[in-house]
Amino acid sequence: MQLLDTAAFNISTPFGRLYSAWYDHYMAPGVFKVLETDLHGRFMERVGPGSRVLDVGCGGGQHAVHMAGRRPDVRVVGVDLSPELVRRSRRLAAKAGVADRVEFVEGNALDLPFPDQDFYHLYCAGSIKHWPDQRRGLDECLRVLRPGGRVLVMEADRSCTFEDVRSWARDTRTPRMLLPALHAYFRMYIAGQSLDMDDARALWAPLALNDVDGPRRIPTTPTLIMCGTKR
Repeated sequence: MQLLDTAAFNISTPFGRLYSAWYDHYMAPGVFKVLETDLHGRFMERVGPGSRVLDVGCGGGQHAVHMAGRRPDVRVVGVDLSPELVRRSRRLAAKAGVADRVEFVEGNALDLPFPDQDFYHLYCAGSIKHWPDQRRGLDECLRVLRPGGRVLVMEADRSCTFEDVRSWARDTRTPRMLLPALHAYFRMYIAGQSLDMDDARALWAPLALNDVDGPRRIPTTPTLIMCGTKR
């Protein structure tokens, strides 16, 4: 009997029901808070009316549903490897009344199920660490993005400090008595299997991008962010 999804410890395993529910309720609010300025602020300011925006590794759909709610003039598509997370995303969109403006599909970031240049803009919030071939995944992102489209990637920082983790964890819904366990789990299994600044630079530098911002650390958080515009 599988009481704890293997995704809790194996970063490349698709999220199952138990881990998805735990992540959506406890962790997602903290991830959302990290990206309020860069994704829901600066990124969305550059998204024009009529744009199609892709969320790669959409998780429980929180970012996509929020965008669809704020911007009825754009369409958002979320793609995720986990059937459970796709189901949860669709339920969230229906509950928020935006199912007509946001779509969720099952798919692999290493072989995105979309034609070339299908999206005006694209973002990836905390997904790249799950990809077995990160270079191929980023190449796929650029393949489906139109020239002039903005791409944003956020990921856990393997070099984060305990103070960064503690600061971020306060924005999750984790019960106070369980916060020390979350701190250790995040450092060991989430950030520990993610990127550090050197990794991020090596991945980002070869991409055909202009107007590059990052990689850089988001202050007081255990995260890295990188943005650019496709040439």
